[in-house]
Amino acid sequence: MVRLTVPLADGRLMVFEGTEEEVMNIARVYDVGAGGPIATHARLEIVEWTEPAARTFWGLLHGDQAQLIRFLLHQGGAAKYSELLMSMGYEEQRQRLGAVLSAIKRNAKKATQMSTAEAVRYRAVPNGYEYFIDRKALPFLRDLDLRERVQTLLQSMRGHWITMEAISAKIGADIGPYPRILGPMEADGDIVEKNGYVRWRTETFEIVTNAAPFDNPHA
Repeated sequence: MVRLTVPLADGRLMVFEGTEEEVMNIARVYDVGAGGPIATHARLEIVEWTEPAARTFWGLLHGDQAQLIRFLLHQGGAAKYSELLMSMGYEEQRQRLGAVLSAIKRNAKKATQMSTAEAVRYRAVPNGYEYFIDRKALPFLRDLDLRERVQTLLQSMRGHWITMEAISAKIGADIGPYPRILGPMEADGDIVEKNGYVRWRTETFEIVTNAAPFDNPHA
Protein backbone atom coordinates (compact mmCIF):
# COMPACT_ATOMS: atom_id res chain seq x y z
CA MET A 1 0.00 0.00 0.00
CA VAL A 2 1.11 3.57 -0.69
CA ARG A 3 0.02 6.59 1.34
CA LEU A 4 0.04 10.17 0.06
CA THR A 5 -0.20 13.00 2.60
CA VAL A 6 -1.13 16.40 1.14
CA PRO A 7 -0.80 19.47 3.40
CA LEU A 8 -3.46 22.06 2.55
CA ALA A 9 -3.15 25.82 2.82
CA ASP A 10 -5.55 25.94 5.79
CA GLY A 11 -3.42 23.56 7.84
CA ARG A 12 -5.48 20.40 7.25
CA LEU A 13 -4.05 17.20 5.80
CA MET A 14 -5.52 15.15 3.00
CA VAL A 15 -4.45 11.50 3.12
CA PHE A 16 -4.92 9.05 0.25
CA GLU A 17 -4.19 5.32 0.44
CA GLY A 18 -4.16 2.78 -2.35
CA THR A 19 -1.97 1.00 -4.84
CA GLU A 20 1.13 2.72 -6.14
CA GLU A 21 -0.57 3.51 -9.46
CA GLU A 22 -3.71 4.92 -7.80
CA VAL A 23 -1.79 7.15 -5.44
CA MET A 24 0.66 8.37 -8.07
CA ASN A 25 -2.27 9.45 -10.27
CA ILE A 26 -3.61 11.51 -7.35
CA ALA A 27 -0.15 12.89 -6.61
CA ARG A 28 0.12 14.29 -10.13
CA VAL A 29 -3.03 16.35 -9.54
CA TYR A 30 -1.44 17.94 -6.46
CA ASP A 31 1.97 18.45 -8.02
CA VAL A 32 3.53 21.87 -7.54
CA GLY A 33 2.28 24.22 -10.29
CA ALA A 34 -0.69 22.04 -11.18
CA GLY A 35 -3.17 24.18 -9.27
CA GLY A 36 -3.58 21.89 -6.28
CA PRO A 37 -4.19 23.46 -2.83
CA ILE A 38 -0.74 22.68 -1.46
CA ALA A 39 0.94 24.71 1.27
CA THR A 40 4.11 22.57 1.29
CA HIS A 41 5.33 19.59 -0.67
CA ALA A 42 3.24 16.45 -0.48
CA ARG A 43 4.79 13.42 1.20
CA LEU A 44 4.68 9.99 -0.41
CA GLU A 45 5.10 7.09 2.03
CA ILE A 46 5.42 3.40 1.29
CA VAL A 47 3.28 1.49 3.81
CA GLU A 48 4.04 -2.21 3.58
CA TRP A 49 2.44 -3.50 6.77
CA THR A 50 -1.10 -2.82 7.95
CA GLU A 51 -3.39 -4.85 10.20
CA PRO A 52 -5.33 -6.37 7.25
CA ALA A 53 -2.07 -7.25 5.49
CA ALA A 54 -0.72 -8.86 8.67
CA ARG A 55 -3.91 -10.90 9.08
CA THR A 56 -3.64 -12.12 5.50
CA PHE A 57 0.03 -12.99 6.02
CA TRP A 58 -0.77 -14.84 9.25
CA GLY A 59 -3.36 -16.91 7.43
CA LEU A 60 -0.83 -17.89 4.75
CA LEU A 61 1.65 -19.30 7.25
CA HIS A 62 1.76 -23.04 7.81
CA GLY A 63 4.15 -25.72 8.99
CA ASP A 64 7.75 -24.58 9.40
CA GLN A 65 6.90 -21.04 8.31
CA ALA A 66 4.48 -20.62 11.20
CA GLN A 67 6.91 -22.32 13.60
CA LEU A 68 9.72 -19.92 12.65
CA ILE A 69 7.60 -16.79 12.99
CA ARG A 70 6.21 -17.91 16.36
CA PHE A 71 9.68 -18.73 17.65
CA LEU A 72 10.95 -15.26 16.78
CA LEU A 73 7.88 -13.66 18.36
CA HIS A 74 8.33 -15.65 21.57
CA GLN A 75 12.00 -14.54 21.65
CA GLY A 76 10.96 -10.90 21.59
CA GLY A 77 11.16 -10.58 17.82
CA ALA A 78 14.76 -11.69 17.17
CA ALA A 79 17.05 -14.70 17.57
CA LYS A 80 20.60 -15.61 16.66
CA TYR A 81 21.18 -17.81 13.63
CA SER A 82 22.37 -20.72 15.79
CA GLU A 83 19.31 -20.44 18.05
CA LEU A 84 17.02 -20.46 15.06
CA LEU A 85 18.69 -23.52 13.59
CA MET A 86 18.39 -25.37 16.89
CA SER A 87 14.75 -24.41 17.41
CA MET A 88 13.80 -25.54 13.91
CA GLY A 89 15.91 -28.72 14.12
CA TYR A 90 17.99 -27.68 11.12
CA GLU A 91 21.49 -28.10 12.57
CA GLU A 92 22.26 -30.83 10.02
CA GLN A 93 20.11 -29.37 7.22
CA ARG A 94 20.90 -25.68 7.20
CA GLN A 95 19.70 -25.23 3.64
CA ARG A 96 16.15 -25.86 4.82
CA LEU A 97 16.20 -22.55 6.69
CA GLY A 98 16.79 -20.69 3.44
CA ALA A 99 13.85 -22.46 1.81
CA VAL A 100 11.51 -21.58 4.69
CA LEU A 101 12.66 -17.96 4.71
CA SER A 102 12.06 -17.72 0.95
CA ALA A 103 8.51 -19.01 1.41
CA ILE A 104 7.92 -16.46 4.18
CA LYS A 105 9.18 -13.69 1.92
CA ARG A 106 6.84 -14.74 -0.89
CA ASN A 107 3.90 -14.73 1.50
CA ALA A 108 4.87 -11.28 2.79
CA LYS A 109 4.84 -9.91 -0.75
CA LYS A 110 1.53 -11.62 -1.47
CA ALA A 111 -0.14 -10.38 1.71
CA THR A 112 1.02 -6.79 1.40
CA GLN A 113 0.94 -6.65 -2.41
CA MET A 114 4.28 -4.87 -2.14
CA SER A 115 7.39 -6.26 -3.86
CA THR A 116 9.63 -4.67 -1.20
CA ALA A 117 7.85 -6.23 1.80
CA GLU A 118 9.83 -8.40 4.20
CA ALA A 119 8.54 -10.19 7.28
CA VAL A 120 11.90 -11.52 8.47
CA ARG A 121 15.23 -9.73 8.04
CA TYR A 122 18.77 -10.36 9.27
CA ARG A 123 21.56 -8.21 10.67
CA ALA A 124 25.10 -8.59 11.92
CA VAL A 125 25.64 -9.04 15.66
CA PRO A 126 28.79 -9.79 17.68
CA ASN A 127 30.08 -13.26 16.74
CA GLY A 128 27.62 -13.76 13.93
CA TYR A 129 24.23 -12.50 12.89
CA GLU A 130 20.58 -12.80 13.83
CA TYR A 131 17.17 -12.91 12.21
CA PHE A 132 14.44 -10.53 13.30
CA ILE A 133 10.86 -9.67 12.42
CA ASP A 134 10.46 -6.45 10.46
CA ARG A 135 9.84 -3.65 12.96
CA LYS A 136 6.70 -2.44 11.16
CA ALA A 137 5.24 -5.93 10.98
CA LEU A 138 6.18 -6.87 14.56
CA PRO A 139 3.33 -5.12 16.48
CA PHE A 140 0.67 -6.64 14.23
CA LEU A 141 2.13 -10.15 14.27
CA ARG A 142 2.74 -10.04 18.02
CA ASP A 143 -0.92 -9.23 18.67
CA LEU A 144 -2.10 -11.94 16.27
CA ASP A 145 0.06 -14.48 18.09
CA LEU A 146 -1.27 -13.33 21.48
CA ARG A 147 -4.85 -13.55 20.26
CA GLU A 148 -4.27 -17.10 19.03
CA ARG A 149 -2.74 -18.12 22.37
CA VAL A 150 -5.60 -16.52 24.32
CA GLN A 151 -8.13 -18.26 22.10
CA THR A 152 -6.49 -21.64 22.65
CA LEU A 153 -6.50 -21.10 26.42
CA LEU A 154 -10.14 -19.99 26.63
CA GLN A 155 -11.34 -22.81 24.41
CA SER A 156 -9.51 -25.33 26.59
CA MET A 157 -11.32 -23.94 29.66
CA ARG A 158 -14.69 -24.74 28.08
CA GLY A 159 -16.73 -21.81 29.29
CA HIS A 160 -15.11 -21.10 32.67
CA TRP A 161 -14.51 -17.49 33.66
CA ILE A 162 -11.01 -16.00 34.01
CA THR A 163 -9.47 -12.58 34.58
CA MET A 164 -7.07 -10.75 32.27
CA GLU A 165 -4.29 -11.11 34.82
CA ALA A 166 -4.82 -14.87 35.04
CA ILE A 167 -4.78 -15.13 31.23
CA SER A 168 -1.45 -13.30 31.08
CA ALA A 169 -0.02 -15.57 33.77
CA LYS A 170 -1.18 -18.75 32.05
CA ILE A 171 0.13 -17.90 28.57
CA GLY A 172 3.30 -16.32 29.94
CA ALA A 173 2.83 -12.98 28.20
CA ASP A 174 1.20 -9.66 29.02
CA ILE A 175 -1.94 -9.28 26.90
CA GLY A 176 -2.03 -5.55 27.66
CA PRO A 177 -5.12 -3.36 28.09
CA TYR A 178 -8.53 -4.79 27.22
CA PRO A 179 -8.85 -3.05 23.82
CA ARG A 180 -5.62 -4.60 22.57
CA ILE A 181 -6.53 -8.32 22.43
CA LEU A 182 -9.75 -9.06 24.29
CA GLY A 183 -11.67 -6.07 22.91
CA PRO A 184 -11.44 -7.20 19.28
CA MET A 185 -12.24 -10.77 20.33
CA GLU A 186 -15.41 -9.55 22.07
CA ALA A 187 -16.32 -7.42 19.04
CA ASP A 188 -15.96 -10.50 16.83
CA GLY A 189 -18.26 -12.45 19.15
CA ASP A 190 -15.55 -14.87 20.28
CA ILE A 191 -15.71 -14.08 24.00
CA VAL A 192 -18.10 -12.83 26.67
CA GLU A 193 -17.01 -10.26 29.27
CA LYS A 194 -18.61 -9.63 32.66
CA ASN A 195 -17.28 -7.60 35.59
CA GLY A 196 -13.67 -7.90 34.47
CA TYR A 197 -13.88 -11.64 33.73
CA VAL A 198 -14.07 -13.30 30.33
CA ARG A 199 -14.87 -16.69 28.89
CA TRP A 200 -15.20 -18.25 25.47
CA ARG A 201 -18.57 -17.60 23.81
CA THR A 202 -21.31 -19.40 25.72
CA GLU A 203 -23.25 -20.84 22.78
CA THR A 204 -20.32 -23.14 22.08
CA PHE A 205 -20.38 -24.61 25.57
CA GLU A 206 -24.03 -24.59 26.66
CA ILE A 207 -23.49 -27.91 28.39
CA VAL A 208 -21.28 -26.28 31.03
CA THR A 209 -23.16 -23.01 31.58
CA ASN A 210 -24.16 -24.13 35.07
CA ALA A 211 -20.71 -25.32 36.03
CA ALA A 212 -18.70 -23.58 38.73
CA PRO A 213 -16.61 -20.80 37.21
CA PHE A 214 -12.85 -20.94 37.08
CA ASP A 215 -12.84 -17.52 38.74
CA ASN A 216 -15.91 -15.89 40.26
CA PRO A 217 -17.34 -13.40 37.72
CA HIS A 218 -19.49 -11.85 40.45
CA ALA A 219 -22.61 -13.00 38.65
